Amino acid sequence: MDISNAYFAAIIQSLGDAVIGTALDGVVTTWNPAAELMFGHSAEEMIGQSIDRIIPPELVPEMHSILARIKQGERIRQFETVRRGRSGALLQISLSISPILNEQGEVVGAAEIARDISERLRAVSKLAAMRQRYGAALQASQIGTWHIDWQSRTASRDAKASQLLGLPEDASESTVDDHVASTHPEDRARVLSALETAARQGAPYLEDYRVVGATGEVRWVRDRGGPDPAGAGTSASLTGCVADITEQTAVGTALAIEHARLQSILDRLPVGVVVVDLPSRQIALWNPAAEQMLGHGPLAASLDDDLPLRVGAFPDGRPYKRDDWPVMRTIRTGEAVVNEEIVIRRAEGTARSIMVTTGLIPDDSGTPVGVLATYDDITDRQHNEERYRLMFETSPIPLWVYDNVTLEFLAVNQAAIDDYGYSREEFLAMTIRDIRPTEDVDLLLERISLLEKGYEQLDWADQPQRTWRHRRKDGSVFHVDIRSHDVEFDGHRARMVMSIDVTARQKLEEQLRQAQKMEAIGQLAGGIAHDFNNLLTVIGGYANLALMGLPDGHGARAHLTQVVAASERAAALTHQLLAFGRKQVLQPRVLHLNTVIDGMRPLLARLLREDILLELRLDPALCQVEADPHQLELVLMNLVINASDAMKSGGLVTIETKDVFLDEEYVRAHLGAKAGHHAMLAVSDTGHGMDAATQARIFEPFFTTKPVGKGTGLGLSTAFGIVKQSGGHIGVYSEVDVGSTFKVYLPTAGSLARVEEAKPEVTVLGGTETILLVEDDAGVRDFSVRVLRQLGYTVHEATNGEQALRLGRVLGDTVDLLLTDVVMPTMGGRQLSEALAPICRKMRVLFMSGYTQNAIVQHGVLDPGLEFIAKPFHARNLAERVRQVLSTPLRPRSVLLLEGDAAVSAFLCAALEQNGYSAALASEEAELVARCRQKPVDLVVIDVIQPVEESIQQIQQLTRELPHVRRIIIAGNWDERIRKEARRAGADECLEKPVALDQFLKTIRDLIG
Repeated sequence: MDISNAYFAAIIQSLGDAVIGTALDGVVTTWNPAAELMFGHSAEEMIGQSIDRIIPPELVPEMHSILARIKQGERIRQFETVRRGRSGALLQISLSISPILNEQGEVVGAAEIARDISERLRAVSKLAAMRQRYGAALQASQIGTWHIDWQSRTASRDAKASQLLGLPEDASESTVDDHVASTHPEDRARVLSALETAARQGAPYLEDYRVVGATGEVRWVRDRGGPDPAGAGTSASLTGCVADITEQTAVGTALAIEHARLQSILDRLPVGVVVVDLPSRQIALWNPAAEQMLGHGPLAASLDDDLPLRVGAFPDGRPYKRDDWPVMRTIRTGEAVVNEEIVIRRAEGTARSIMVTTGLIPDDSGTPVGVLATYDDITDRQHNEERYRLMFETSPIPLWVYDNVTLEFLAVNQAAIDDYGYSREEFLAMTIRDIRPTEDVDLLLERISLLEKGYEQLDWADQPQRTWRHRRKDGSVFHVDIRSHDVEFDGHRARMVMSIDVTARQKLEEQLRQAQKMEAIGQLAGGIAHDFNNLLTVIGGYANLALMGLPDGHGARAHLTQVVAASERAAALTHQLLAFGRKQVLQPRVLHLNTVIDGMRPLLARLLREDILLELRLDPALCQVEADPHQLELVLMNLVINASDAMKSGGLVTIETKDVFLDEEYVRAHLGAKAGHHAMLAVSDTGHGMDAATQARIFEPFFTTKPVGKGTGLGLSTAFGIVKQSGGHIGVYSEVDVGSTFKVYLPTAGSLARVEEAKPEVTVLGGTETILLVEDDAGVRDFSVRVLRQLGYTVHEATNGEQALRLGRVLGDTVDLLLTDVVMPTMGGRQLSEALAPICRKMRVLFMSGYTQNAIVQHGVLDPGLEFIAKPFHARNLAERVRQVLSTPLRPRSVLLLEGDAAVSAFLCAALEQNGYSAALASEEAELVARCRQKPVDLVVIDVIQPVEESIQQIQQLTRELPHVRRIIIAGNWDERIRKEARRAGADECLEKPVALDQFLKTIRDLIG
């Protein structure tokens, strides 16, 4: 070794930090004395061994990762981690690691410098505790703090400082000028000058001055501060505190002022303070809290006098002797007395529990010159603890405390006893393992180990694994939400637990998940059926056309007949999918369920085998419902078929109706149900029944318990979709080997139920009218054009809404019928019909679609006045619907006015009727919405008389409720901003009062024709 290497080796050996050299595989090559001292292993023991020897097993991968980074030439600086000493104790260390290079510059090892930072971390913890104690002391001392940045001339302060400076307590920030705004005018300039000097020179600041309060009272404050230690070297920032020294200034000398300041602090302390001067054996200082605590007058001056502080007893009732006074014991032994509880009987006879602490006061040389005693009245605290005990005991939520080590119950409240069924004595003889199912105990112990690793510091809401299964004394298992927190209980490290029964909530969550799954499947089914219906229209339509053109006996007729039959079966399947997905178009009317059931008696009898009896229990006073009768027939048929299939050996099917009221409790327990009056349809059987798992999936599409090939699994899912789309609720109750009952709840019809308009009877197919046909699917469009032209109609075809709009502008009033698909790119069928209405004023509209869209339906129900043909359709279906719509007389455009100013509304209504419109008045918004859902309404006019904000909200609400009804808003205070807000809210036009009649009528014509 040359001199240089020897020199460096000597430095390494003498360093106070541990120096460790390792090869890249972790084998130790260097181990200095500081490393021996830190880890307890000698160099002989470590050199040649793996560095893993001093690394906790869970951190070994971390070290290997670091060595891999070192191999790449990376340096690690001040990395804090944990190592294990020879004794097994864990050491908190800071590591700096550098690569060791050979003469060729290659990395051949790592040099580690380790520093024990355990003491530093303990010091940081102590510093945080000191800061906390400082904050508490500052709060108790009635001193306010402030901060001033002179460069920005801004000030901030706490509430106490604001109070002392005569400012509002919530004025935490202000300018410097406002900071001294309540300073006495004669003192203000001096204070500002002193603050500026201290800020600019970085000098201390101390001023006594007067403050004028809000009511005019004048008080003295002492304001002191200095450069902000956190100011990063800037000299324009001050931090300080302010205290009320009004009483001190009344005394005249500096000593008297200082004494008064100290006395003022002591007087405000809630803790009794007594200072004894040892040389004179005199009580040199006490505060009012001490006198008040004892209930006696001023304290005697000498220790040799009778002192009320000596009168009392120990908590166990033993009387206090003269020398038992903690002050006397401290004088006699020189030892402090810390938090000793005594009971003192006050002069009026009441007993108070006092916590006493005493200690010696030394002079500069360390010689005791006095005794400081503090007296804390804990009577109220003990009462509070009793109140907390009562709160714990009387809480309606089960609570308990268990030992962190033994897991034994230490305390339980009455709610836990009632809920779990164990007596208090049984609980206290058990551990928390005993209320878990056996299979959950291992998970519990794992959870407790997590708590030991630090999760106990988390808030209750952030703790992992909060939902558990618990077991009652009777063996029943239920789900609970557990919240817990660390507590100290009778000297034990313990944990307090709150147990909330969430069994009902989990049931609702499971219902919600099932509903979401059903909704997702329904969306998928609807999308598939939409495209499939277009294909079936083409397949079935052309097959029917081909059949119509072939003579009887032609060889191809049998094949085409099979194609038609297959397309019809496929169409039925898509209708079932649409029904489940709630994507079909309902055409409801007011009806009696009993009437529907009576009309189906012959069909139901044919559906049931000879060994199955049918019993009807129909309530003759049953309320009416608003529903699609054909869809209700499908629901009843599917339920009866399901009941029949459940009874392999015969049985009884019961169909029952009655009026019921679903209350809030029922709604909370059954997701999707709505409170109110309903007509109930129940179908019961005496079949084999279903278990809980089957009931959970019974409404899923394609789910069936029948053998393969014996059922599609769509019957009950179809019923489910129809009931939901009709605004109702369906549920099932079943027991294995007992039977099942399906109950359908439909809301009763309101007073403004939809009016069913009579359809003209079709006797002749075909005609000479002009039809504008719009369809983006080429196959459907070509088929429809061919059928209609064969029937004699003049057909203009368009592939999208924009092309159709251009054609409409050319054709004008010659268009007799718009036959349009609903769902098209860019411009849908509903939007197209609204755009063409003012242009083609004699035009009727027939919508066609494979599934519902909000363009023509609301909640699955066809908007009033709209005509619709469902895909797939055949040539005759199309011919009949087109002829039926063309034979329907043109209805006048309908306008509904929301009554504002009565005279204005009546005038506009009369003017509309004189110009060929159908006009009506609605007295309130709810009536307007109900009328729009009852009969066709093209436009609503709202005469606004309330404030603008309420009007905007009203427009937004109407837009949500009636998205396809045009809206004109009339008001007397439009400006450009409000007009824009109204249009964003959904207004089609905004007219300002007074409205000229010509302008009003022109606006309506432009919107609806």
